[in-house]
This record gives sequence, structure tokens and C-alpha cells, in this order.
Amino acid sequence: MLVQGLVANFVYERKYCRWRADQDEKSGFNYVSLLLGVGMLAIMSPLTLYRFTATKPVEWLLTFPADKSVFNGASSWLDLGFDNVAAKGAGFFDGITYSIRVLLDALEVLLVDTPWPVITLIILFMAWRLAEPRVAIFTIAALSYLAFLGFWEKSMATVALLGTAATLCIVIGVPLGILCAKNRTVDSIARPILDFMQTMPAFVYLIPIIAFFGTGKPPGILATLVFGMPPVVRLTALGIQQVPASIVEGALAFGCSRRKLLLDVEIPLAMPSLMTGVNQTILMCLSMVVIASLIGAEGLGSDVLMALQFAAKGQGLLAGLAILFCAMIIDRIVQGGFKQSDKGSH
Repeated sequence: MLVQGLVANFVYERKYCRWRADQDEKSGFNYVSLLLGVGMLAIMSPLTLYRFTATKPVEWLLTFPADKSVFNGASSWLDLGFDNVAAKGAGFFDGITYSIRVLLDALEVLLVDTPWPVITLIILFMAWRLAEPRVAIFTIAALSYLAFLGFWEKSMATVALLGTAATLCIVIGVPLGILCAKNRTVDSIARPILDFMQTMPAFVYLIPIIAFFGTGKPPGILATLVFGMPPVVRLTALGIQQVPASIVEGALAFGCSRRKLLLDVEIPLAMPSLMTGVNQTILMCLSMVVIASLIGAEGLGSDVLMALQFAAKGQGLLAGLAILFCAMIIDRIVQGGFKQSDKGSH
């Protein structure tokens, strides 16, 4: 009865919406749908009844008669394809890995090799200036936790990995979001790809990354990039699309070029949505540190992974809290910076 009610409500709601849009929409029931529904019930009901009442139902009704050779053949074909692409594109993949490594090494020198008092003072100054005194007090407590429990170096390595991934996400994602907002064809192509990137389990797209790039920190950054890029692309496109048409028309009427329109009108008006996308991307990148550690991305994620492997509950909880504090510090400082820039623009 519940299922019937839900289906009926869905059907009648669609019918009503079509009628509101077009008063000439005919009322009544669709007999084609009725016949289709009756036919499906006539097939499904006897099969279901037989399955649950027969002492020994036929084998093909219990399990799908799949041929194992089909799976083995498809698996072998994919293995061969991955090997061929990895061999022919070795130079291309090595170039990407090297580029990521250069950026990551620079951030690690800045965050890991710089004396910890210097980094601490910089972070506290940013928290005080960009956020508010309460955030600065929380930052002191969080940094003390990281330092006294021995997580400082791994935390800075994690932030370096996060910074590399987030920078790549923003550099690629913001222009792509603008292009999606401006070009409907690009948007129609990018939308299912972004859906795939967000819904596909992270463990699945680790497989091609390992096949093409191997293991280590750069492949871990690429895995983080795949998961973290969609929010900034979607919210950038949304912000550009929500710029009022009257403002765009007025700017064009006063002789504004397309380039000036984008840089001086659309992007500033879309900045709240764009900054929300940047913030979401940063946090989603940080949420990938444990999964990235599966393929050699060191940092706090490796501590959590080791705790999972050996059921070390205390170690896992302490490392998890360290990741949480890193996320909270970054989130509060970034949000404070957004609020400061928003106040300055007004």
C-alpha cells in the first residue's frame, strides 16, 4: 500500500505540473501505462510466488546464469589495456608526476623544514587577523595538541599534500566551472563526469591511478584531486549562472567587453558561491588523507591506516583527532578570510 501510494503521488504530481504548464494537457489515465503495469505484475507475481513457495526452485531463478569466462575475458582485456596505455604514455605520466612533485616539495620545504615556532606564529597571526580572537585561541589549543602528541611533522606533511591537491583543484576547477557556465555543451559533457567523480568509490579510481602513476605522494594527490575537484567546478558554474541577467545586459550596454564583464562583473558577484566551492574542496581533499595513504601518501593518514590494521584504538583516535583539528583550523581561517574580503568589497 505504501509503495502504491508513493507511485500514485509521483504520477499525479507530474501530471499536475504538466497541467500547470499547459492548460491543454488532457486529463485522465494513460492506458498504455496501465497495460504496461498490468503486464509487469502478471510476470513478476507468479515468479515471486513460485520462488518463495517451491521446495526447490529451478537454479536459473535463484542465481543469474552467468558464464565465468565472460568475467575472466573482460578482466584480462582491461589488464592488457591498462598495461599498454601505461607503457605508451610513460613519458606523459612521468611528466605529470614530476610537476606535482615540484609543487609538493616546495610546500614541504615551507611547512615541514621551516622551524616550528615560525610556522606556529604565522598560523596564529592568520587566525587572529582573518578570523577572530576565539579562533586564535582554538588554534593555539589545536596546535599544542599536534605538537605535544608528536603529530607536528606529519601534520605539516599532510597540510602540504592537502595544499598541493587543493591548489591543483582550484587552478583547474575554477576555469572549468566558468567554461561550464558559459558553454552549455561543455556543461552537458562535464556534468556526468563530475557525477562519476563524486559517486565512484575512492578505492575504485585508485586502481587506474596506481596503474598509470604507481604509488607514492603524487599518485595520492591525484586521487585526492579526483575526489575534491567537483565542488569548486559546480559552485563556480552555479555562481556565474546566478549573476542577474539585468546586470550583465547593463554592463554590455555600457560597452563592457566580454573579458571585462567576466573579470569585473560576473566573478565578483559570483565570489560567495565560488569561495564556498573552494572551502568545500579544501575540506574534501583533507578527508581523503586516509585513503591516499593506501598508495603511499604519508602523513596523518598513515597513522590512522596503521591503527586500523593493528586494531590500535587509542592510536587511531589520537591521529583522527589530529586530522580533525587540522581541518577545523583550515576551515576557520579560510572562512574568516572570505568574510574579510566580503566586508572589504562592500
